[in-house]
Amino acid sequence: MVKCRANRLRLTVRVSPAFNSSEQRINTPIANITTVFMRTAGSNTIGALVELLDFGLAGPGSIPVICSIETDAADSTFAVTFNYFGNLSLFYDPGIFLHLPLSANRFY
Repeated sequence: MVKCRANRLRLTVRVSPAFNSSEQRINTPIANITTVFMRTAGSNTIGALVELLDFGLAGPGSIPVICSIETDAADSTFAVTFNYFGNLSLFYDPGIFLHLPLSANRFY
């Protein structure tokens, strides 16, 4: 789902199977990447690991556009919200790196 709020662009992704808690690690494993660990509902194991870029590029000049990453366990979703980028095109390769299922001690 894509929504525009207060001159921002928000992309929301539903995760299945559902997760009941999550942990974010900013600049992990490298700068400008956020790693999100999502624990499967009814379990203490990590059900998914997602790595997302913390920025997009706008317009022909490739102007960096910062984004924030949030999770919502109640809806089992994660969202990427981009700052205002005017009437320019936004290019975003989330760099999604997804692992299912995981044990907590295998990564980072």
